[in-house]
Amino acid sequence: MSRGNRRGAIVRDDADRVRFGETMAEACERMGWGLHAWALMSNHYQWLLETPEANLVRGMQWFQTTWSARFRVRHRLNGHVLQGRYKAQLIDPQSDCYFQAVSSYIHLNPVRAKGLLSPTQRLESYRWSSYPLYLKPPGRRAPWLNVERVLGNLGLPDTPAGRRAYQEQMEEFVAEVRAQRGRAVRKEIDEVWKELQNDRCFGDADFRDRMLELMERVLKEKGKAGYDGGSVREHNERQAEALIQRALDDLELAPEQLNGLRKTDPRKQAIAWLVRRQAAVRNQWVSERLKMGHEVNVSQSVRRVADAASGELRNLRTQLEKILNSKV
Repeated sequence: MSRGNRRGAIVRDDADRVRFGETMAEACERMGWGLHAWALMSNHYQWLLETPEANLVRGMQWFQTTWSARFRVRHRLNGHVLQGRYKAQLIDPQSDCYFQAVSSYIHLNPVRAKGLLSPTQRLESYRWSSYPLYLKPPGRRAPWLNVERVLGNLGLPDTPAGRRAYQEQMEEFVAEVRAQRGRAVRKEIDEVWKELQNDRCFGDADFRDRMLELMERVLKEKGKAGYDGGSVREHNERQAEALIQRALDDLELAPEQLNGLRKTDPRKQAIAWLVRRQAAVRNQWVSERLKMGHEVNVSQSVRRVADAASGELRNLRTQLEKILNSKV
């Protein structure tokens, strides 16, 4: 999340908002990011962002610099547009409570703000967030917008019925926020929202302990191997190996069978999609581990699986999706 300098505007009109969305899309495509939720307000933005590659700093530097330059040029301004460095908070992706609460917090931004929606306006009428896109079919969303995790945490499929159920839940939250003048009446949601405003790490005690241990290792090794080496790399590769084993079990494949499949076998493509969705390993590692040839094959395979609306790839994706919502 980031705010305008001195709480000033970071967008002034709809043309700015469209261009902001285009710049956001460029960042996601350049960095291989996945967005689970986003909202753009007049003086700040919030993203629920997943970074399969360890490139958050590089990507955010590109985005904030690029958007500031585009905004200044269009409006013939000098000086800072955004208020210094962005604020990043770590969220346990396996925690249904935290993940769901943060996505709801972001989507409800227009309701908590003053003057954006009338008391009778529905939340989806606010165009500048991911929420209206959640209610559309997959073919009408950008490939980098990932709705499956949020819907999956609620036990909802990405179908017309599932999207209607999600809309109904969000409308309940809207009514509660309006009734309480900006606060949710559900205790478990309200407590997480308070943490979101004051904390930097969201998850249970085990998750926090693991993150603190990992950060300590990184700080010790930063001067030697940096973020791509040592224990950090080993941790990421162990996570990827665990995902591959889970996928092999679900697909009823033995490890030696995987090695014998052709590079473009749909099962290999589906496993590559799963690994790139959940583990911070590079395409090169995935291509070598799954025997997929050049690393560009991994990017193409992941895109095919993510975009598949029917057929074998869609079925395999559905089969492996449940792993995303379970601890590995």
